[in-house]
Parts: sequence; C-alpha cells; structure tokens
Amino acid sequence: MVEDNGAFKAATREAEAIDRETLIKMMSDVSKKMYVRISAARFKERAVDDTYLKYIRSWSGLMQALTAALKDSDLIELEKRISALEEPEKTKEICYE
Repeated sequence: MVEDNGAFKAATREAEAIDRETLIKMMSDVSKKMYVRISAARFKERAVDDTYLKYIRSWSGLMQALTAALKDSDLIELEKRISALEEPEKTKEICYE
C-alpha cells in the first residue's frame, strides 16, 4: 500500500483474539507432533531439529503469556459478576439500617 506522499505502508488487518478452546487445540497439536517425534522406536536427529526447537521455545513463551492474559480476563469478568451479585445485598443492608 502506498500513501499519498509515496511512502510504503504495510497493510494491516484487525487481529482476532484467540479463545481458550483454540489455544488448547493449538497446544495439543504441537504436543502430539513432539510426542510422535520423540517416542518413535528409533530417534534420529534431523537437520531442522535445532531450528524447530527454537520456534517451539518461542511459541511456548507466547502461549504462557496468552494463557496468563486469558486468566486475567477471566478474573476481571468474575469480579464484575461477583460485584453485580453483591450489589442487591448492599441495597438491602442500607434499607434495613
């Protein structure tokens, strides 16, 4: 994409959030692939293993961060729901005082 001043600007698109189910499926797929690879009757190192492991380490860190963000999001939602449930109780206490 070229702007009016002639500069190149990369086209971006709105990122979709990964939900918990998608995250679990992704982690399961990678785990299965790794398990099949290391549980073979005879393990033979491949030339791409080093690069693959580097990507797995990076991906693992990203998954930890995403899992933490999902937990935080869930906690915020639970706090809102608890507050909404407690609100009528506070109103009752004020009325009876």
